[in-house]
Amino acid sequence: MDFLANAALDIDRKQHRAVIGEADVLRFTASALLQLTAFAFAIALTAQTATHVGQSRSHGEQREGAGTTTTIESVR
Repeated sequence: MDFLANAALDIDRKQHRAVIGEADVLRFTASALLQLTAFAFAIALTAQTATHVGQSRSHGEQREGAGTTTTIESVR
């Protein structure tokens, strides 16, 4: 009888560990998705900024180092 009780307790412990393992996997997955989303947002923002700077320069806006004047030519 003692053997059966120990076996049942051992099975219960293993099942409890499996539940904790699944929770850890879900937590890790959620964290990874959040980090990937933040990374994708940063890339998109960088690309948008680079495009904006490229468009500004293609329309004649030129900026050189600090303390110099900025020239903006109208495009017609």
